[in-house]
Amino acid sequence: MTKNKFFLRDKYTLEEKIDRVTADKFTMNNEEVFTVIEKTRISPKQVSQEGKQWLLNNLRDELSWDEYTNFIDVLFQKHGKKGSVFNQQLVHFPRNLETDGLFEKLKKYEEDPLTGPFGAILTQPLFINQLQKKDDKIDVSFYTAVKFEEYESTEDIPIQVHNEEGEKINELRPEQSVRVPMRRRVELRIYTDRKIMSISNSKIPNRLQKEIYNVVVALARDSPVIGGEDND
Repeated sequence: MTKNKFFLRDKYTLEEKIDRVTADKFTMNNEEVFTVIEKTRISPKQVSQEGKQWLLNNLRDELSWDEYTNFIDVLFQKHGKKGSVFNQQLVHFPRNLETDGLFEKLKKYEEDPLTGPFGAILTQPLFINQLQKKDDKIDVSFYTAVKFEEYESTEDIPIQVHNEEGEKINELRPEQSVRVPMRRRVELRIYTDRKIMSISNSKIPNRLQKEIYNVVVALARDSPVIGGEDND
């Protein structure tokens, strides 16, 4: 196993940006923090004593949505960790597999669900949402189907509901729960000359990794059958 970054990663959600800025950047030693609290009732002493999550929660209440997101964006651009690290697994294709024209074959299914032509391989919906080729490398980004997962806060703070302008319109009671739409992202890099595939294996089951491998082999063979023999 080795480590690498998402090959196609260029966008981050607000929560991802927050996670990628370490707690030591949310202090009075940081010019951006010093500037933003001047717009609020938050004191420097509170920032020093309470820490990152407390500061974010209170900024969210005291700033407009645009001010809050702009503060996060500035912090992320200056101090955020770029790239998504994941464990990377190298898989060899069968020795006799013909990889010429594989990019064009993948392109044919971009944005469409792969479960139709490859239903005998896949046990869940899978979509190609991004595709790039350079020299002997093909980078592919997949999304799994949307699933709703229950959100659990790690803080003993009521969950708030806001409208598009960032105004609070509701606050959930303790017995209520929130379910948010989630879908997993998985990426792979295919080295066509060496007949090797590098696939991310974070947050997805091993079964899905094997199914993606088999889909690529089936595509290369122009046949919706399970591939994978000679995988050593």
